[in-house]
Amino acid sequence: MECVWVDEDWIEDLIWVPSQCYRRIRCGGRLYTLYLRWRWRDPWQFYIVSGDMVSEDGPYIVDLEAGTVKRFVGVSEDGELRLEDITWKFLTDDLFEKLGIYFRDEELKEAEEKAEELFMKWVKGEIK
Repeated sequence: MECVWVDEDWIEDLIWVPSQCYRRIRCGGRLYTLYLRWRWRDPWQFYIVSGDMVSEDGPYIVDLEAGTVKRFVGVSEDGELRLEDITWKFLTDDLFEKLGIYFRDEELKEAEEKAEELFMKWVKGEIK
């Protein structure tokens, strides 16, 4: 399967916690986003996402019990949250955790390289 990077390099959003990094790739006509995040303490986490996380602005509301993610668009006159469906979805849990891989905050470049390597293995079916 041919894979072509959409982004020349990682898109790094490191100004605030959470720190998040994205890199999109197209494989066999499908678009994926490689997603790294760091939350308050080590380690970096890595997820594979189907679709384009970069072009869809947040903020997002994550319902861990239901396993859903929605985009916050405002509050109604009744005080209810107005949420929209998103066009992307998580395909994996944290692959770094699953595979026992640990990167500290300052090891971002190493985490990015490993994420790219793991994605290529995942897309070939070598990682479930």
